[in-house]
Amino acid sequence: AHNDLFEAQSKYSEQAHAMTTATLKFRSIITNPKHSDEPKQQAKQKCHDVKKELHRIHNEYILKLKEANFADEQYVKSLKNFLVYHEDAQRILNNSWKKTLVTLADYTDSTRADYKAIISESHRIADTVEPKSCYFDFCIKNSSAKRVIKPENFNDTLIKTAGVDDLHENRIAADILTVEDLNNSSYAIHKDIFVHEQKIGNLQTKSGWQREVRFLLEEALRESGFVDAQTPDDCVTFPPIGLTNKLEDQPYFHGIIPRADAINELKNKGDFLVRNNEQSQCVLSILWTRSNDPTDSLEDRHFVINFNDNRYSFSNANVSKPSVKELIDYYLHSKEQLKTDGTKLLRPVERPGFIIDNDEISRRDTLGTGNFGEVMKAEYRNRNVAVKILHAPSVQFKSRKQIQEERSKFIREALMLSKYDHKNIVKFIGIAAMKDPIMIVMELVEIEVCVCSDLAARNCLVDKGENVKVADFGLSRCLENNEEYFPPLKEMPVRWWAPELFSH
Repeated sequence: AHNDLFEAQSKYSEQAHAMTTATLKFRSIITNPKHSDEPKQQAKQKCHDVKKELHRIHNEYILKLKEANFADEQYVKSLKNFLVYHEDAQRILNNSWKKTLVTLADYTDSTRADYKAIISESHRIADTVEPKSCYFDFCIKNSSAKRVIKPENFNDTLIKTAGVDDLHENRIAADILTVEDLNNSSYAIHKDIFVHEQKIGNLQTKSGWQREVRFLLEEALRESGFVDAQTPDDCVTFPPIGLTNKLEDQPYFHGIIPRADAINELKNKGDFLVRNNEQSQCVLSILWTRSNDPTDSLEDRHFVINFNDNRYSFSNANVSKPSVKELIDYYLHSKEQLKTDGTKLLRPVERPGFIIDNDEISRRDTLGTGNFGEVMKAEYRNRNVAVKILHAPSVQFKSRKQIQEERSKFIREALMLSKYDHKNIVKFIGIAAMKDPIMIVMELVEIEVCVCSDLAARNCLVDKGENVKVADFGLSRCLENNEEYFPPLKEMPVRWWAPELFSH
């Protein structure tokens, strides 16, 4: 067991170094803009495979460690039991010999009066014994087996045919001719009994260890919320494995998005995502059937994830975990209900690719200010970009409702820009919405059936090739579905309006 433990520890050390190397390589490739998507995906898959093997070796090492400790404990326990058994056996044997010697001394004294009385009583009892029928009534009352009507009898013709007179029916022949064979058979049976008893002891020890392993595995699965059975109606889709337990690294975390936009991402029963609301609370949004609705229509539900005593949990729930990821994993794997009506997690909805981690943006110089905030020159993955930054919320000068409306408008502008790609529009790269401040990252933007309501010179840029590019979509309106991204403003730049706006 200790040799296996040393080997498992060596494997663990090698795999840990391999995990470090794979992670560094993945980060270097993912942050290098020269690499295409294919080597990034290969590096990510390689990192995933190495981490999966690391988890397997970790579990193997834990079991080997437990096995070595278990073997040591069993050795000490067996040795102690053997000594106790040996001491008890010797004490019993000594007492038996003492009683035997005392009894023998007493009964060999034939001069005692009670000796003759004992002999007479023994003869009387022996005379009353009827060997053929003494247990007949007992067997009739207590035996559950059927009585043998005609037992198999010894075939006496065999002895007669042999013509010998030293063999008898139903009696073992123990004589000079068979003594060696009988001794060998007796020794072999004694040896088999000893071997079987040793096997029984080993099997009992092995069974004890296997029960311990089963308990450890079941406890680990129970803590993680994994279950074996899954019904077709509740088929669970597991999210891709993140490199860390940080919420920002989980594909189902959508950052700071409005509630209405979060609902639009949910399509089917059991779809869910995690987001931060305007109060900086972590919220689980999920789509489920309405309670007591025979049509099984779907409705969105939102659960605040509480943080108390360094643990995360849902309200009125007994389950708490050290991280949001572990909490979501538990409810996803165990299929435990969030509400008594059966609401549970089935499929995580991955965030769109244009949502960027704020930590990947390095802000440089200020280029200007606007309605929502300021525009700055920044660096994103080794390339220069322009970022439009939303003003930090200030409760002192604005109500909470105003702050929420501004944030919602800002994010919806980014969602609209994500649809367009045109040589005369500043290209949209993404939106950094993992945390405050929210930033729109831009270079070029597409336009299809969108009219910019404020197509003034101040909102147009000219590049080195003298190409004009629209840079502000804060007053945009989509005419195809008559959908207005932002409510009408009281003061509008009428002189710069497109003619289509007057008819809509």
